[in-house]
Amino acid sequence: MTEPLRHEPGKPLARRGVLKSLGMGALGTLLFGFKAESTHTVHTNSAQASGAKALSNTRVYQVGDTKVEAVVYEKGTGLTYFNMHDNENTSAEAAKAFIDKVGGRLIELKHSGDRNLTFGIDGSKYEMDPNRMFTDAGVKLKLVPYDEKAGSAVRKFAKQLVVDFGLDSPKGGIMVAVHNNTNDRYSASSYLPGGSEAKEAADVYINPSVDPDDFFFVTGRKMFESLKQSGFNVVLQDNSAMTDDGSLSVYCAQKAVPYVNIEAQHGHKEVQIKMFEALHKIVKG
Repeated sequence: MTEPLRHEPGKPLARRGVLKSLGMGALGTLLFGFKAESTHTVHTNSAQASGAKALSNTRVYQVGDTKVEAVVYEKGTGLTYFNMHDNENTSAEAAKAFIDKVGGRLIELKHSGDRNLTFGIDGSKYEMDPNRMFTDAGVKLKLVPYDEKAGSAVRKFAKQLVVDFGLDSPKGGIMVAVHNNTNDRYSASSYLPGGSEAKEAADVYINPSVDPDDFFFVTGRKMFESLKQSGFNVVLQDNSAMTDDGSLSVYCAQKAVPYVNIEAQHGHKEVQIKMFEALHKIVKG
């Protein structure tokens, strides 16, 4: 989540034989500015618990003229964690540290080191927030500039991520996003009455002894109450009145998939690890 951003026809491509010879990857690129390339797996040396090592594999996607890597860091079983913004590195580091100890899977999008994805198609340049591409409304709202060719490429990319990684049926039954924010720009306080995001929240709990930049954002009342009882700042999304901005929380609410965002200020790695641990404890009961 993060900073408060809310959400040709043409001639036939070729004969059937030519289409067949191109293959689906090349065909997808020509039609939509998108393709998925092959996956490869490499071993890492960071995970030592119980003698096991985490596995890392990368799936490469092409959106227009930009390659996007979905880097998966996985060990054993556990929840799926999704880091969508390439500049929110603290959350990725915290997730890996937690996975090394407990297990789970991190999906980390990498492209430029920037928050937003930029790409070109036919000489035109576009910019898109990867956490605003999961609904049609979000793509139309946040793709800059919007046109149907670029919109189609972004939609295809988002849908392929959902399919490839089972984001609509995540491991453990909960979709967990991991994000970072900048001090005093976006926090749990943003959802209090009078705040910039107040209309998106059904309920807010802020522990006065905890930095409001470090908080959970959830779509379920039961999870809200559990995290509140654990002493963490937590915001409950108003699923009945939320703005369709294309974010993963909105997509999950629409699909009835339980969702949790572990949000912390840049640099608050140890705090964010404790947040991972608290969620793990609640899920395991």
